[in-house]
Amino acid sequence: FSLASYLGNPVKFINGLPTDGDEIHNIHQAINAHAEYQVDKFTLRSEYQYMAKIHGEDVTFEGLYGEFVWNFLGPFEFVAQLNSAVVNFNTSFARYLDEMDRKHSESAFGLNYWFNPGFVLKASYHLIEGNLYSHYEWPDTKPRTRAVFIGTQFSF
Repeated sequence: FSLASYLGNPVKFINGLPTDGDEIHNIHQAINAHAEYQVDKFTLRSEYQYMAKIHGEDVTFEGLYGEFVWNFLGPFEFVAQLNSAVVNFNTSFARYLDEMDRKHSESAFGLNYWFNPGFVLKASYHLIEGNLYSHYEWPDTKPRTRAVFIGTQFSF
């Protein structure tokens, strides 16, 4: 289990260089929590994140992630995931956003194949509700997305 928190000014970059400026209006607060439990061939993971801009125009972000992994046959794993994110804008800008543009809800299931502890091949199917992370040509909003991801992950 882990827990982290932050309160401070983000650094603003202009042309790749950090600048001073109106930091007093950009104070952010962030809280993160992570928990993981593993027994035999099963793993449960979860994460939670909350972030808020304290001064100036108020913005909050809240996200939650959960994952179940079952190592059912040697190098094969079945994976199921749920995640959700919501952004709230307490500004005049918010009236231009549809509710689906501020939310993201996703469920996924997939299959992983581990060649070795540092290299895995992944395939997954995702059902996504909301447009927080997707982009579309206005006014053709699509509140639901289905996606297939195939990829690899490796570490040294």
